[in-house]
Amino acid sequence: MLGMHLTFFVFSAAKAYSPISTYSGRGTLKPGVQPEEHAIAYSYGKEPEILEGEDMLRFEPFCIVGAKGTAPLHKASRIYFGIRK
Repeated sequence: MLGMHLTFFVFSAAKAYSPISTYSGRGTLKPGVQPEEHAIAYSYGKEPEILEGEDMLRFEPFCIVGAKGTAPLHKASRIYFGIRK
């Protein structure tokens, strides 16, 4: 489709590291977490939410389609893009 941009992420429960975190339900309000390194992660069928007091995030929200029977993501779920090696 012309003009359509799709981005896909594949996450495995077998991995010890997940780039999606709620930071104990605080999103990027947790001390030491940098909003400019994150995007909102939200479940298909829901709306992305910025938490009260949270700065705007640098990246556009990502809709996550979970496997059948998977619980929806918490509203504080964030994808971390500042991965350091």
